[in-house]
Amino acid sequence: MSGADLIAKFGQTLTVRRKATGEYVNGEYQPGAESTFQAVLSVQPLSDKERINLPEGQRNKRILKGYSDTALQVADEATGAMGDRIEFDGTDFEVTRVASWPGDLTHWKVELAEVNR
Repeated sequence: MSGADLIAKFGQTLTVRRKATGEYVNGEYQPGAESTFQAVLSVQPLSDKERINLPEGQRNKRILKGYSDTALQVADEATGAMGDRIEFDGTDFEVTRVASWPGDLTHWKVELAEVNR
């Protein structure tokens, strides 16, 4: 069984919103266009050890982990790119960390932080 098969079996299809990097046109900032696509994620709570290893300022936020066969994007201050956003359980989350797991079960482990509205 492949990683994609396992994720499909235990995951759910969620809508991912990705915003393109904006640019300045004639001195005015124009935000990038938003696109959406579907990705299958197995979303799970953090373990106690994972929660303890979070930076202090994030321990009081709702943070989840997920496994996906789709590469997701985190924010990049250098380019101005925003992290992908996912609605889960009626709440918006931003992808804050991505780690790839190559090999026979190729997949990505992502960390999702609740977005304050």
